[in-house]
Amino acid sequence: MSDSVEINEQFVLEEDELIKRIFTCTETSAMVLYLFYEKDQTLDAKTVEDILSSIHNIQQDLETELLHLRIEKTIVATRNKKEFKSKKKD
Repeated sequence: MSDSVEINEQFVLEEDELIKRIFTCTETSAMVLYLFYEKDQTLDAKTVEDILSSIHNIQQDLETELLHLRIEKTIVATRNKKEFKSKKKD
């Protein structure tokens, strides 16, 4: 297997993992909000807000990491495309 294929597969695996983690944050936030609604004032609002803010911060960090991964993936794909075209001309 060529290096470029292995690198691309690694990018795909990392991207899938980040997407799964972001989805987990979204679902967890929704469940915390639902629990807060269901418990009707028996949970401390400030603590729930702190928990949701922490989840939100984690999600933002993951989305930033995903953005950088996608940028790197695009740069590598562009470089591979140029190398392929160069080899094709030879």
